[in-house]
Amino acid sequence: MQVKQMLKTALNKFYPTNLILKFLSHSKQFQNERLLQQGKAKSKSNHQSILFFTTHKCASTYTRSILRALTQNIGMIPIDLMRFVQAEFGKQLKEISNSEAEEILGVEFFQSKGYFYGPLRYYIDWEIEALEDYKIMLMLRDPRDVLTSLYFSIAYSHSIPQQKNLGQRMLENRNAALAKPIDDWVLEAAPGYLERYKNYCENLLGRSNVCFVKYEDMVNDFPTWLDTVIKSLELNDVDKTLIEKLINEADFSVEENINSHKRQVKPGDHRRKLKPETINQLNTIFSEVLDLLDYEKVLA
Repeated sequence: MQVKQMLKTALNKFYPTNLILKFLSHSKQFQNERLLQQGKAKSKSNHQSILFFTTHKCASTYTRSILRALTQNIGMIPIDLMRFVQAEFGKQLKEISNSEAEEILGVEFFQSKGYFYGPLRYYIDWEIEALEDYKIMLMLRDPRDVLTSLYFSIAYSHSIPQQKNLGQRMLENRNAALAKPIDDWVLEAAPGYLERYKNYCENLLGRSNVCFVKYEDMVNDFPTWLDTVIKSLELNDVDKTLIEKLINEADFSVEENINSHKRQVKPGDHRRKLKPETINQLNTIFSEVLDLLDYEKVLA
């Protein structure tokens, strides 16, 4: 027994258990992504692949879980491109150029049949061949609420990535957010989000194969929102019991807590957190986008 323990201790010294488990977990976590990277697509589903575009602070993780459950139910394979790129290469998706994407992901990463890609929190201008051959879901939230929510997330609740460069950047962003009032922070962050929303409006909005839905509709009337998603993405073969389960489990009641990832879900939070003059400036900055997406520009 003592010899066995000595061997175990010696092995753990050179091959720490926690590192082995981390490696095995990481390898298993991105198996499907690696197969596509290697040009080994294995989905047997003939359903059009789905690209899910959205932004941060738009319930993107929760919506991903909904879409993942629906698509897997009919045999599609989920692909988390953003987390894969971050884990494998220590980069954000927006930092990768078209030529670099082809080099690190391979030319067959995007398959037009059998896969669910998402969430994609930026419009990627890579050359995805025959974009019209995909079903696309675009889910957006009032950008003024997004910026308000993002401030609290960066300043208080967002977890720090394990990758050294991303973790350091997140800490720097947190310190910068805590060093200034929320009104100053959202006005500084607004141009970047304006560009993101304009990219979506110019490249996706109005396409015949794009299902555009709003965060606010999901929160206010989840069953109707879910029905719209299922019909638009032609997921009509999903088991009815799963749909009922998703509806029954949907719960958007939350008590506000600045240290919680799910801090506040009620639409219109920018009106409760920002100064009137800040709101008026955001109305001007996002004027065209707010009109296109049918959000009210209520003067504060």
